[in-house]
Amino acid sequence: LHLSIRRQRQMCIRDRNQIAQQLEIDNAIDYLILLNLTRADDNTGKNIYFSKYKQSEKFFMLPWDLDATWGRYWNGDVTSPDDFLSNGLFDRLIETDADDFKTKLKTRWTASRNNIFTKINLIARFQNYADEMEVSGVFQRDRSKWNLSNSLAGEINYVNSWLDARLIFLDDYFENL
Repeated sequence: LHLSIRRQRQMCIRDRNQIAQQLEIDNAIDYLILLNLTRADDNTGKNIYFSKYKQSEKFFMLPWDLDATWGRYWNGDVTSPDDFLSNGLFDRLIETDADDFKTKLKTRWTASRNNIFTKINLIARFQNYADEMEVSGVFQRDRSKWNLSNSLAGEINYVNSWLDARLIFLDDYFENL
């Protein structure tokens, strides 16, 4: 049974209004950007919490367990840099354009890319953590415990290359949203 075009539009408007009344849209935008910047495969359906401070307030999202990120699956295998992560809720937010979701998403991505998500800033953060892991010996202890043969320099090179491709893909995605 197919709904009439008019009925579909009415349902879309109703859904758009209800979503914006129940969910912190700016938080959902930030979560979707975080999800995709880090390519957090485990955080589209699980490892995501919906929370409220008070019953009368809107829901907001929190990530949990971010071990499958930045170009690696939870087991260390590499991930592709060129796909967009979503779920039914985010698909619906984009489809209904609740509270001008698409424009806000694109604007937030662009502002973040020109500020905190520059390639230089992101790689500097990785290098800083790598330096701390080297000095503290934690990386070597982890390698020994799990019998790994990777190196910090190799991991930095991998994430650098993966991040190049990921940012190009995401810039194109958001530009064409």
